Amino acid sequence: MTLSTACAPQRVVRFDTGQGLPWDYQPPSSNKSAKVSADAFEEALGQWVLHAPLNLRSPSHGWLLRTSYSSNDADTRWQRLMSKSFGGLCQKDQRESHCLSPLDDVMSLSPHGKLGLALSLSLTPMRESISRAVKDSLSPQLFYTVITTSLIAWAVLAANPEPVFTKAAAIVSALLLIYLGVETFLEVVDATRELKRATDKASTPEELEKASKRFADRVGPEITRTAITAATVALTHGMARGTTWIASQLSMLPSLAEATAVGASQVGIHLANVGQVRAVAVVGNTLVISLPATAVAMSVQDEDGGSRGNAARQHGHERQPSSQTTDTRALVETIETLLKPGGRLIGEAGSGPQVRIVKGSMHEAQDFFSRLSARGTLMQGTTYPGTLMRLHTGGTVGLRPVSTSGPPTIDVRIPGIGIREIKFIP
Repeated sequence: MTLSTACAPQRVVRFDTGQGLPWDYQPPSSNKSAKVSADAFEEALGQWVLHAPLNLRSPSHGWLLRTSYSSNDADTRWQRLMSKSFGGLCQKDQRESHCLSPLDDVMSLSPHGKLGLALSLSLTPMRESISRAVKDSLSPQLFYTVITTSLIAWAVLAANPEPVFTKAAAIVSALLLIYLGVETFLEVVDATRELKRATDKASTPEELEKASKRFADRVGPEITRTAITAATVALTHGMARGTTWIASQLSMLPSLAEATAVGASQVGIHLANVGQVRAVAVVGNTLVISLPATAVAMSVQDEDGGSRGNAARQHGHERQPSSQTTDTRALVETIETLLKPGGRLIGEAGSGPQVRIVKGSMHEAQDFFSRLSARGTLMQGTTYPGTLMRLHTGGTVGLRPVSTSGPPTIDVRIPGIGIREIKFIP
């Protein structure tokens, strides 16, 4: 990633759960991001469009977003230019119907229209990667156009001085935050504002292309892959009309384990609960996230596993640590209470007494895992196919979004507990 986060001001994440006063969280000063390689991106995107309900329609059917046009003629002209932008700016001997010509009229476009066209051009370096990913399921040009349109809707909001993202744009923002961390997310917002200022002044396709290249260079390919992935998930979320379905499909996302860890430690959001984010707003140095209390990570760790004393506090009131979060004995009792409610092993026996079956989806698995691993230390550099935490009280717990038998599974390695796996089955 090419964005610089040096000497950044201290940020605050404010969780508005709709229950009592908001809670503030101070993210780590050293921003971390989940890396998305080209291979991981193409594999994940190909799987997502193959299995997700992306009922895309042709641009000729008038589905594409209108930005601020008042006439159908202007809307049609913008759609035509968007379709041509898939081929980038025309090169020598290239047919003008497949690319943007220097003679194309962009002066008649609205400011949002020019922003959208430049954003589309900034994705040109990703064209071949996108084509390889979706060619077996969809028309690459159609997918490119629709996903670009989804990102344009987000960028129009991001270009505002204090943007508020709702609905699909909130899902895009939440995923960007989870993958990129707070500081890099805000740098992307700032880069989008810079792109808007440049496109407002542009009067030719060449000037739009120059602005788009500046934006692409500043953001970099890894962030661009993440943004395309986020837009795809958000589009699916709108069609699927349910957060449970989205949570069940998140195992197809690239760099899942790394993103899960970044989301919990850097932002304080469960990746499995991303569909529950209602709104994201940027107010000065504060990021306000509206979501249910169950979607907030219960434990946000320092790299060394220590708790951050001033990290979580109720807005306007210091949050006093309880004996359960500071006393090791109480922590042991809490883990035993979770795994042996009423003195009996949780759930029902599965293939053996140490394999427990609990009713629930990835959402419930992530929430239970967060409670179980409170104040644990994230174990990095392992071959574990998920998120692995070392507990302060001894032992480890790990969350696999997908297990060999299928359902989300929590692996328990705690001496004396008598549980090896907890499988969550709807």
